Amino acid sequence: MKPIAPPEYLSKWISKLPDHIKLRDLIIPGSHASNSADIYKPKWGIPFMLCQKISILKQLRAGIRYLDIKFGVRKDKIYDILGITK
Repeated sequence: MKPIAPPEYLSKWISKLPDHIKLRDLIIPGSHASNSADIYKPKWGIPFMLCQKISILKQLRAGIRYLDIKFGVRKDKIYDILGITK
């Protein structure tokens, strides 16, 4: 898939906004299940499916500014509950 703008613009688009723009007036690009980049079978629970084809870093470089990242706690350990993070 070809980007709609040069990569150097996509990674910095938010810095190009005028100072008077209010947050409520923006439509911020985001990704669902941002950290699920593969099919993953955890030690407990059911397998998780692929939702994103690129890593979180690549999503940010592509202009994404809202990430959907979910973690859970089990036996005092933090787990990524969406899948594998690349």
